[in-house]
Amino acid sequence: MRFRKLLTVTIAVLMAMCVPAFAFAEPLDGGTDTYNGELPELQNAIAKQAINCAYAPGTSRSVYRYHGGSPKPAYKAALSQAYGSRSGWSKQTRAGASCDVFVGTVVRTSGYDTNFPRALAKDLKYLPSSSKFKKVKLSSVSELEPGDIFFYLRHGGGGHISVYVEIGGVGYIANAHYSGGGAYGCIDQKAKSVSGSGYKMFAIYRATEDCTAPFSRGDESEEVAKIQDFLKWSGYLEGESDGKYGKNTVKAVKAFQKDAGLEVTGEFGADSLEAISSYTKDAAGTNKE
Repeated sequence: MRFRKLLTVTIAVLMAMCVPAFAFAEPLDGGTDTYNGELPELQNAIAKQAINCAYAPGTSRSVYRYHGGSPKPAYKAALSQAYGSRSGWSKQTRAGASCDVFVGTVVRTSGYDTNFPRALAKDLKYLPSSSKFKKVKLSSVSELEPGDIFFYLRHGGGGHISVYVEIGGVGYIANAHYSGGGAYGCIDQKAKSVSGSGYKMFAIYRATEDCTAPFSRGDESEEVAKIQDFLKWSGYLEGESDGKYGKNTVKAVKAFQKDAGLEVTGEFGADSLEAISSYTKDAAGTNKE
């Protein structure tokens, strides 16, 4: 604790002198001996919200989906936030089982674009004209980025809109689904192609502005494990880096943010990443004396 108080004072002095804080090359007292310096990439806000709305925890590793009655609570809350009253909608679209409802809800409640429309005809006009999105041409699935929006029209009529996401390094297309008989919800399909052949119109749109969301409690990924690696090395966290952003990780992030002079939220965002980027720039492979 005495060391951390000294660290806080040091940060304040360095900030006053306009010298970057966290330029240390060894861990705080109690940290692990080495740190490889790997930093997380901030997550795409649209993709994060698509996963939050579409996928139910505890499903098969290869099939992330739910159906058979009602969307999960997170999606219901997002629908209400995005559109308010839905009394005039059909049963399935009121529950969110329509591709344009799903994408509109996701993009709006991600915070990236609160004006994103609901209706394929409106999407068709909105995406090419909006400064928040750009049309990208890709040659393979490997070039997709989380948060990319697929839009296509079929020759025989009708169309579809969906969001590209990644879970455990595997790419999926998050989209809404209605199969009749009262089974509706949101499902996934593995991303296999970025080809527009066979469609009247096929396009992929990507955010043009910063579209990142902080890591927060409940997130689970390799990127979270990288945050935990740093927190362990610097003495803020004990235990294994399991990639699960739980209460102990929240507590550790808050402690780090306090010492770094950041807003204490427990969520790991751009300001926290910038702080550890400076802190660890000379730290890779450093041995604790």
